[in-house]
Amino acid sequence: MGIGKFLKKVVGVQAIQDRKVAQSVKATAEERYQIASQKTEDLRKFLNDDVQEFGRVRLVSLKNTVGIFISYLKDIEQKNKTSQYDF
Repeated sequence: MGIGKFLKKVVGVQAIQDRKVAQSVKATAEERYQIASQKTEDLRKFLNDDVQEFGRVRLVSLKNTVGIFISYLKDIEQKNKTSQYDF
């Protein structure tokens, strides 16, 4: 260990330099955290919109396929009810 490093530690210069570096690292980390949080929130909104659109399309397709089938079944049931009384 050189005399320069020893004097820096004794006088406290090294502590001041370390504190400045730590503050810089903290500021950088907080900035990156904010950027990542914003990207995550934007992605969450985008995915939520896509999930809602998928749900809407799925509901419409079910209505167009299964809904028609159910209406046929109701027509058949109604036809059977009317034909039961026709003797």
